[in-house]
Amino acid sequence: GQDSTVIAKVFLPDPLTTAEVTYGAPFVDDNDSDIAELNYEAAIVTMKVLFEDGVFYLKNDNIIIKDINVPTAAVVTSIIPEFNYTRSESGFEDVNTFYHLTNFCNDIVAAGYTSLQDFYIEIDPHGASGADQSFYVSAAIPTIQFGEGGVDDAEDADVIVHEFSHALSDHASPLSNSGLERRAIDEGYGDYFAASYSRKFSDYNWEKIFSWDGHNEFWFGRNANTTKHYPEDNSDNIYAASEIWSGALMDIFDVIGKTNCDQLVYEALFGSFPNMTMPDGASLILNAEATIFGGLYYEQVFDALFARGLIYPNAVTNITNNKIQLLNTNGFAFFDEPLVIQFNQYTDVILNCYSVDGKLLAHQQTSGTTISWKPEITQQGLYIIEVVTPTGTIATKISHY
Repeated sequence: GQDSTVIAKVFLPDPLTTAEVTYGAPFVDDNDSDIAELNYEAAIVTMKVLFEDGVFYLKNDNIIIKDINVPTAAVVTSIIPEFNYTRSESGFEDVNTFYHLTNFCNDIVAAGYTSLQDFYIEIDPHGASGADQSFYVSAAIPTIQFGEGGVDDAEDADVIVHEFSHALSDHASPLSNSGLERRAIDEGYGDYFAASYSRKFSDYNWEKIFSWDGHNEFWFGRNANTTKHYPEDNSDNIYAASEIWSGALMDIFDVIGKTNCDQLVYEALFGSFPNMTMPDGASLILNAEATIFGGLYYEQVFDALFARGLIYPNAVTNITNNKIQLLNTNGFAFFDEPLVIQFNQYTDVILNCYSVDGKLLAHQQTSGTTISWKPEITQQGLYIIEVVTPTGTIATKISHY
């Protein structure tokens, strides 16, 4: 088959945002009925689909709409280049999902991160056994199922983009989404992308994540502009804690803009690792700024993360045990001075500097009682310094600005 352009009806990004109203009659779900005010908010768009043997299919090289789980709903196709449905028809959710996912992927490619979205995934807009939830499943063939409880999840671009963000994160850093703070970060990434994508269309109530699916009688949704602060607002509830992370990213968005902030987050996704903390994640954002912008937005990004408690510039202390002392950590962190390593006797030593995701950046073998070492690192961020001797080892995280 080949790509072919068709026209379709979708919400951009949801009916409440375009109508600039909050949930309430006549803007209510009403069991998917064709309420005139809701249907009026559907917009005509163009999108590329697969054309094969005289039939248009909602699929491309990376994304396919598929019936995976109950409730059973045959995926719509067309013999003319049109996919126009109202929300009472199952085809509306099929088309709405495919459009927003392909549109989101086009944004990622335009930002220069083609490899981030270059994977195959199957999507069921009518799945999850009809529950009021949606979920991503990591597997050899990853899948996303969108539930139909309350407002159909696939009618809300926030839900669609949020769930696909889990797939992006998993593809960028496979098998890394373990540990409470790491999982909260992943939820926060999803909410950030949902808010950023929604603001592409409108700033109206952008902070309400799941604007149409939530913030109603079915559930409360989440917010991306809370005043939550780390660590006191951190908790074992990853969804509540995620608002720290999404809030920090949206603070950066407001200062440096959507395009620049999206790039920071795309880049940081590749550095995620199991059990990382939110300060670890903040260091990845700072490292991404150095990689992409070379310090152009460093102050703004640092200030936003610091305001949320995610960066502690003065929390660098000298490290010691009974045989090794790691000194001048503050000079190394803030004044580009060498570290000073002292031993209680002449000894052989191995010095290693790693990135927070475990990449060896600098290495030196030497001997002595007092050693000055300035590893050749050029980017600002968080690093792991390791001092290895025949009788002992110390390792610590040190910032370098």
